[in-house]
Amino acid sequence: MDGNVQSPRLTESEKGILIGYHLSGYNVTEISHILGRSRVTVYKWIKRFQEEAILSPFDTVDEIRESAEAINIANRTVRSRLFEAGLRARAPSVKNFLKEMHRVNRVKFATEHFHYNLDFWSKVIWSDEKTFISSGCPPQYSTRKSLNVWGYVTFDGPGVLHKIIGKLNSRQYLEILQTKMPFKIFRCRA
Repeated sequence: MDGNVQSPRLTESEKGILIGYHLSGYNVTEISHILGRSRVTVYKWIKRFQEEAILSPFDTVDEIRESAEAINIANRTVRSRLFEAGLRARAPSVKNFLKEMHRVNRVKFATEHFHYNLDFWSKVIWSDEKTFISSGCPPQYSTRKSLNVWGYVTFDGPGVLHKIIGKLNSRQYLEILQTKMPFKIFRCRA
């Protein structure tokens, strides 16, 4: 092994950089010196990339089939091989795109508060709740696991997430604000 080895594991960005250099024509020794990794590690990742055709987790079956050397294989064959390798189909997460009204309101807020100084913003706390839904169950099941969390961000950075049990109602929300809001800033006006 080379004497310039860092840690035993490559980060995801290092893997991408390594493959990028490989696809750009650099050899194993050159990549090893650039990344400060052993030649064995670089070689293993290039070999894995070539054998497993690691391209993108978002590639469709058609894109994988077209990138294969034997183009006349069936989509079903590609799906079967992916399934055997433990790779399952995933639906992309749904993004909530902003409507024009949301954009207008955000610009209005920004222009109205543009002149506020750091002293003002250091006293502001932004809070929100979010539901994360897992669709890891096979399609024949209709239930999905979900996780509800509440969190906040201050001038100093993000706060700790709080797990919400069940659905969030006004009583539970006030309790969260009273017990989890930093520095006892929130005071309930009952």
